[in-house]
Amino acid sequence: MKATFALLSLFASSSGVLLAQAIPTLKTTDKKVQVSSTFYGFDERVQFSDLAKEEGKRLNVRMNATTSSELSGWKNPILIKVQTDSIQVSYRGAEYERVRITDGKDTVTVQVHYINLVPTFSEAYKAAHRKKALVAIPPVQELMHLSIALTPTGQKDRDMIHKSGPYYQKVMTRFAPYQNHAFIKKLDSMLAKSSDLYFNLVQDANAYDIQQGRIVDGTIYKTSGAIAPLLPLMQDFANTSKFPAFFAENEAYYQQSIARTKQLMPMEKMWQWIEKEYPNRYDCYKTVYSPLTGNNHSTRYYLTDDYQECIMFVCGSEVMDKNKADELTQQASLSGVVFTEIDHNYVNPMSDKHQKDINRVFGDRAKWAAKGGPADHYNGAYDVFNEYMTHALYCLYVRENYPKNVSETINKDRENLMVDHRKFIRFREFNQKLQELYSQRKQGQTAADLYPAMLQWSESLQ
Repeated sequence: MKATFALLSLFASSSGVLLAQAIPTLKTTDKKVQVSSTFYGFDERVQFSDLAKEEGKRLNVRMNATTSSELSGWKNPILIKVQTDSIQVSYRGAEYERVRITDGKDTVTVQVHYINLVPTFSEAYKAAHRKKALVAIPPVQELMHLSIALTPTGQKDRDMIHKSGPYYQKVMTRFAPYQNHAFIKKLDSMLAKSSDLYFNLVQDANAYDIQQGRIVDGTIYKTSGAIAPLLPLMQDFANTSKFPAFFAENEAYYQQSIARTKQLMPMEKMWQWIEKEYPNRYDCYKTVYSPLTGNNHSTRYYLTDDYQECIMFVCGSEVMDKNKADELTQQASLSGVVFTEIDHNYVNPMSDKHQKDINRVFGDRAKWAAKGGPADHYNGAYDVFNEYMTHALYCLYVRENYPKNVSETINKDRENLMVDHRKFIRFREFNQKLQELYSQRKQGQTAADLYPAMLQWSESLQ
């Protein structure tokens, strides 16, 4: 953190007057704190009393930037609002910007953390990776998943870890004696407070490597800082448990797993199809996973002026070990894991061109998403529409690339998942309408060209 900015920052109050002070303070008698940004598309509202109970009495707002355009976007303000006052915070060079809120008894802090994750790709790196779809099990990410599997929180959580199969049993048998190691205890305490920390831990692990038994910074990717404070304990755990030797002993299994994952997730096939349907182009896709990865999946995009790379942190073929379906059905099913990650690279930019209509048509959230499911995490009209479109596009991909019996099975399963479990309650009609319009498209039309028709139909849907 740059102390010059922390000691004296300029903020615009709701009255528009610039106030010079160490850390600005808002006074409230209300019970709610709102943190929002029209530009970034988020609107978080929390109870003041809940923040006052948190360790450190702090609400952290993480502003990760993995592209040059996201870095430029930091100049757009974030609104922090209470009942009678508000303040806008923008990036001015410091890693953190903070605002205090007090009700006269308790004081809490809203901390905006600006994290620059934009890598520097060398010309040699770009040349070596263009038009490549790569699959890997990196050692430090395997160490992180293995460690999470040993924590009580990892054991209780249904999505972090895939808890079945010979490899999982081998891990638990081999490393059970180290479950009380200080690193595992610290990791568990952090995950117990915020299960979402899983994503930063796993993604950051990809930026490290193991060389001669030492965990070292990689040469390409930057990190959010989630692992850095844990590195001494993590290194001691790796040494004590002899993790580097375990990883080397299982190299043959990892290669076998990677080969099977490539079979069941034909990345090149998906990549070629979607770039026929959308104008955006990517240079490289990386699928990074652990055989222990469960249902928690995420993506990081790295976009520069002349090179675009996407890394998907997903599960591997192990999740299909007990699946008794035929090979093509298994492939179409598991392909959905990566397809619904990569198609955001194409769906979202196209949605940007129709955002005004999307906000109007999908603004009535109750029409499109019920409460009590994963849909609760998609707050705005834009996010809800994109989730509809990405999964409908996956169903369209399956219909166009697999036999009818496979397509019918996948479409039915996906519709049930989206409606019954995820609570996107009109997905069944939406999905079938997209396929109808695609079948009736004019010569030369693509899926991207169907946005206006889909939005017009969605608006008329009762």
